[in-house]
Amino acid sequence: RDVRAVGGKLKAVLLPLDRNSPFGYVSVLQEDDVEPSDGQRNVLNQLRDWDLWGPLFICLSLALILTTKAPAKQTSHVFTTVFIVMWIGSFVVTINAQLLGANISIFQSLCVLGYCVFPLTVSALVIAILRYTWFGTLW
Repeated sequence: RDVRAVGGKLKAVLLPLDRNSPFGYVSVLQEDDVEPSDGQRNVLNQLRDWDLWGPLFICLSLALILTTKAPAKQTSHVFTTVFIVMWIGSFVVTINAQLLGANISIFQSLCVLGYCVFPLTVSALVIAILRYTWFGTLW
C-alpha cells in the first residue's frame, strides 16, 4: 500500500501536467472562474495527502550514492551534509512560502520537495553505474 502511494506521488510530481489540455494547464492565468480538470484535481489531491517515507528513501538513496564517490575519510561528512542540506533547505523553502502567503503545511512541502529530488537521485545512480563501464574513462 505504501509503495503504491510513493509511486503515485512520484508520478504526480514528475508528470504534473494534464494530458487532455493543450499545454497541460487549463490556462496560464489563474482566474477565479476557471475550474481545474479531473487530472489536475487528482494531482492536487495526491500531493495534499503527504507522506515522508518516499522523501526519506530518496534522500537516503542520494546520500548513499554520493558517499560511494567520496574519499574514505569524508564519507560520513558527505552523507550528513546531503541529509541535512535537503531537510533544512526544505524547511527554509516551506517557511518562506508560508511567509509569502501560501496555504501549505510544512509536511506537504517537505513531501513535494523530497519527491522533486528523485531526478537527481536517478542521475547520480546512472553516473555511478556508468563509472564502471568504458564511459568511466571519460571522467
